Amino acid sequence: MPDPALPPPPKSSPGRRVWRFVAPAMAVAIALLLAWFQPPVLLDIASRVGYAVCHQIPERSYALPGRPLPLCARDTGTFLGALAGFGMIFARRRSRCQRLPPAPVMAVLVLFIIGWGFDGLNSYLSLFPDLPHLYQPHNILRLVTGMLNGIALSSIVYPVFSSTAWVRPSVQRSIVNLKELALLLLAGAVLVAGVALGWPPVVYLLAVLSFLGVLALLGLANAMIALIALRRENRAERWIDLALVLAVGAGATLAELTALNLLRSWLTQALGLPF
Repeated sequence: MPDPALPPPPKSSPGRRVWRFVAPAMAVAIALLLAWFQPPVLLDIASRVGYAVCHQIPERSYALPGRPLPLCARDTGTFLGALAGFGMIFARRRSRCQRLPPAPVMAVLVLFIIGWGFDGLNSYLSLFPDLPHLYQPHNILRLVTGMLNGIALSSIVYPVFSSTAWVRPSVQRSIVNLKELALLLLAGAVLVAGVALGWPPVVYLLAVLSFLGVLALLGLANAMIALIALRRENRAERWIDLALVLAVGAGATLAELTALNLLRSWLTQALGLPF
């Protein structure tokens, strides 16, 4: 049911409605065409980003012919799920939403985060033969729990950013009800299937998207910090007004990834870590 406090959305012409479907279809077709050639340079960049945030153990990662993905199965799911959540928010024209999902949806999202942590702990314990673990870890479980966690994170983090950024944030929620959550989970299931089925052009495309998910989630978090540090909370009326803090957030993200990359490389050499 629409919120009475919100003005009715503007009506769009038939041509615009058609273009909403045609434009994404064209973008996907172009991306798949580019993915067919699998340019290694882009994967190399994505792998360097992944090196900063992910263990990249080959046995715990899905792979393209000749190389594992830039992120492990769990992180691939997490950052694809985050990107799917952000995509849903923008597709529903809620870029200024400031309210968290309602209580029933929040309860499910919290369960997603708990499930991600539980499966991660069980998977970590399995690295040590002498320590007990409840079940045998599997990459599909890592991918699914990561996806659910990413959906939860994006649905919680974005309203916090929005309520910090805009002069007049919207009273909309990031997810309105369980039905909408189910649609988002269906999109997540398609992404999981795309990775797990292993068709190289699709897996390549999703690997690149997961890399973009890293930049989007970390960049958004750093942009919120920049808003507070620069004392620019609740001043933006248009996206152009956020150009400075978004640029600072992007710069901070690149600096963090570079520092983590160098630190991990140094620790690996100094301590002889296996990964």
